[in-house]
Amino acid sequence: MPLQRFIRRQAASWLPAWVKAPFRARRVGFRAPETGVSAVFSADGDGPFVIIDRRMRLRFRAEDSDDVAFLLRDNGESVEETASFLSVASSARLLFDVGAAKGVFSEIFCLLDPTRQAVAFEPSPALADSAAALAVINGCESRIHLRRCAVGAKAGSHQARLYPWGYVGVDGPDGEGASIQVDMTSIDEEIEQRGLAPDLLKIDVEGYEYEVLLGARRLLEQRKPPICLELHLDLLERRGIEPRGVLSELESHGYRFRSCAGHPLRPSEIAGSMNAVFRLVAF
Repeated sequence: MPLQRFIRRQAASWLPAWVKAPFRARRVGFRAPETGVSAVFSADGDGPFVIIDRRMRLRFRAEDSDDVAFLLRDNGESVEETASFLSVASSARLLFDVGAAKGVFSEIFCLLDPTRQAVAFEPSPALADSAAALAVINGCESRIHLRRCAVGAKAGSHQARLYPWGYVGVDGPDGEGASIQVDMTSIDEEIEQRGLAPDLLKIDVEGYEYEVLLGARRLLEQRKPPICLELHLDLLERRGIEPRGVLSELESHGYRFRSCAGHPLRPSEIAGSMNAVFRLVAF
């Protein structure tokens, strides 16, 4: 399957658009979701908002509209991911949102209950600024603790790539985006400093998943919280890391896997997928 993904990437560079069009939507998730979440978009004098699952109001800025719609309406796989997150988060009190981007998952988590808290880790300056703004307009700034840093195997400073679309890729390939230095922490170190351990992890780190898990070994061994994980198969392989190795790390702590639609998954199904990104729950 890694070879097939490589062939697909190469073919995409020279195939005409009319040939690629029928396949593009499903490859990037623009399909009907198997499981959904109710999302009613509207606006009032304070700006746009969406009612999620008939039980919470998420406010956002006009410039965030596409990102919120992507998660809640337009991208089938992301809709499944959001629905799965709501289910997994039902009994959690503290979320570590690793690779928070604009912090939408942290917002949703905290809006579910006024006693919940989230720690949102985001190294991109622009995305972290957006996450801070969303926390303010939703009244969650005291409960979402924004950490403007990357997460990996250990604390320190690390070279990364800031892509034109705003995301940061730690150990991203040369030639893609601007080279920057980012502060880094680890999940286990954050727990030690805060004296609090999360009972839910969400990880979306653009191919840096393995290092994040290595830096969370104490947590995974001692508490084994559920993990909403985006596994970037293509980006892992470009870094020379086998996706199967990431899954084996989780298996060593007793984790099993299911799709965001609730179907049991074998590690071979995940590692062998043709998808560039595979969204799943480890539990």
